[in-house]
Amino acid sequence: MLNIDTSDLDSIIDDIIDIADPQIKTAAETAAKYAVLASPVFSGLFKANWNASLNSEYDGLVSQSGDPSGDPTLSKMIFDIDVFTIRSDSAIFIQNNVSNEESFYASTVSFDYSGDTAERLISKAATTAAETFN
Repeated sequence: MLNIDTSDLDSIIDDIIDIADPQIKTAAETAAKYAVLASPVFSGLFKANWNASLNSEYDGLVSQSGDPSGDPTLSKMIFDIDVFTIRSDSAIFIQNNVSNEESFYASTVSFDYSGDTAERLISKAATTAAETFN
């Protein structure tokens, strides 16, 4: 008969989760801060439509009010990120849900190659977040 004691393994996994959860949250919060605060501001509509969601892409309504400072948007994102735990969640999505049909400005941010485009904004946010692990 083979008897395998998994109590040590369970303890090791718990320790890994205890270490990884806050690091993942910190990286996600760093990416959220960069995305929101580095977003170009006109009316604040683009900034107001950054979202953080767990396990699936954000599918909520587009905010029609601007957020020039980004503070309310960022506070909500951090609140949403803070409930993440590896035990129950598989991913943190950070995305902007302003579509080109709803805002000329979002289109300009996304496709104007003369300035910071949304694509560059996202890659910089991801790079900045990854640096939190160093």
